[in-house]
Amino acid sequence: MLKHRVLTAALLIPIFVVSVFLLSSRQFALLLGIVVVLAAWEWSALADIHSPPAKIAYVGAVFVTGAASFAFPALILPIAVIGVIWWIGACFRLFQARSSISIGPEWMTLVSGLLVLVPAWCALYGLHQGPRGPAMVLILMSIVWIADIMAYFAGRAWGKIKLAPVISPGKSVEGLLGGLAGVIVFATVVGVWYLQLSAWTLPLWLVLALIAALLSVCGDLFESLIKRRAGVKDSGTILPGHGGVLDRIDSVSAASPVFFVGVHVLPALMTSKPT
Repeated sequence: MLKHRVLTAALLIPIFVVSVFLLSSRQFALLLGIVVVLAAWEWSALADIHSPPAKIAYVGAVFVTGAASFAFPALILPIAVIGVIWWIGACFRLFQARSSISIGPEWMTLVSGLLVLVPAWCALYGLHQGPRGPAMVLILMSIVWIADIMAYFAGRAWGKIKLAPVISPGKSVEGLLGGLAGVIVFATVVGVWYLQLSAWTLPLWLVLALIAALLSVCGDLFESLIKRRAGVKDSGTILPGHGGVLDRIDSVSAASPVFFVGVHVLPALMTSKPT
């Protein structure tokens, strides 16, 4: 299993990085659209929809909703904001559900899929279009990857207190703190060396990175909650050793809206002076 995970990651990560830097924003959005379609197909199964026509209708609704927003660029930021608001609510729901797998009826799962996938698609597209767009997309992905990798190693080394024992027994509070510590180090280096932030704006950048990392954990936990209610271990089998598409994008789906909104706001903050 570990061998398959490493080989799959070694293949996909370089392809993704090259795509981020070589594709135009619209081409990148199209690539993301393919991922969204696959993820929506998996999500419909988790919501207990197994009829092919119904699954196609759901996938079509998700795709059309996201694609339509690209025709009206002014909608991209508001949709991302909706995603941020939804994820804040989802985090509170996860806190309440740490010892339960109840999330409500299937239709709520379907609506959740729309609110997970469409804002993330819009946010990544909007981020890619912005200043230093490809680099900012890669920085976001690095925050998510570092939070996950550092949490894994810190949890194995020191993990004792379970973060959400029923939803995801393998996650620990110590692992979460280790992941956040790794993100602080990475974000500090990026903020000082690459973004060249001032002493006034660097703390704002670190807060944004930490919020994105925390929401990435919420994204992972939320998908785990959906899978446990559906009685499955993975969302699919398309990626050897990794499960389904949703299993790979759950964290970034939650982190991308808040990161995009934060980066959109930060330029204004960077030109402000402390009072």
